Amino acid sequence: MLTLGAKGYGNTMMHESYLVSACQAIQEGNIWLSPEYINLMIQELPTMPKKAINPLESLKPSRG
Repeated sequence: MLTLGAKGYGNTMMHESYLVSACQAIQEGNIWLSPEYINLMIQELPTMPKKAINPLESLKPSRG
């Protein structure tokens, strides 16, 4: 979802304080995710395939 442009993620079961925090973060131009979602993402990191990412790759001129 974040790769599609979402700036936050919550659901109808989230606590009201999270909703306020999410709105403030997004208004300030930040991304907001619930602590539970962040925890799940961190737990999955060791099982994710490792990709070699070259940060300079995006700076190469396109051919064509």
